[in-house]
Amino acid sequence: MASVTQRFSRNEPYFPASRDRLSRNLAAILRERRMTPAVLAAQAGIDEAIVRALVRGEITRPSLTTLDALSAALHVDVCELLADGLRGDVRGFDRRTNPVVAEVAADHPQLFKDWSPADYDDLYSRFGVGGPLSAEGTLACAQAINDRRALALKVAVLLETEHGAALAQTVDRLYSSAVL
Repeated sequence: MASVTQRFSRNEPYFPASRDRLSRNLAAILRERRMTPAVLAAQAGIDEAIVRALVRGEITRPSLTTLDALSAALHVDVCELLADGLRGDVRGFDRRTNPVVAEVAADHPQLFKDWSPADYDDLYSRFGVGGPLSAEGTLACAQAINDRRALALKVAVLLETEHGAALAQTVDRLYSSAVL
């Protein structure tokens, strides 16, 4: 039985119909967040020329390492960078399935103070057991997001102090025991 292999050129997209998706989605995210390719490149640890080429559609087959770095820096899933029309559809779906989130946010404005669009997207995307979030579930999730943000801020501050090395070792130890 003969083996069949498919060869791709370095710039051929992963999926034939995806030629412009990455470029279009990346440009939309940058516009939405008022972020420049230079800022994204710095946050992702990628050369700025590569980010600019991706936005212009000159690179349609980036390495998985590059996609992972971009998605981490933008706090989105890799599929959101590659999918056709996914961004708006998912957000609209999440908002239709969790209408109580808007009501809770209106009733508890202090809980949602200084929230970014990404924080709201995170909350809207969550489902309670058996369906959309209840008012109680929305409050609990919003508080968890606020707690996570406060913890991340404390960690960032501690990493800049004499406690940074000890914190890094503790995190490494906890991470290695938690990840199988």
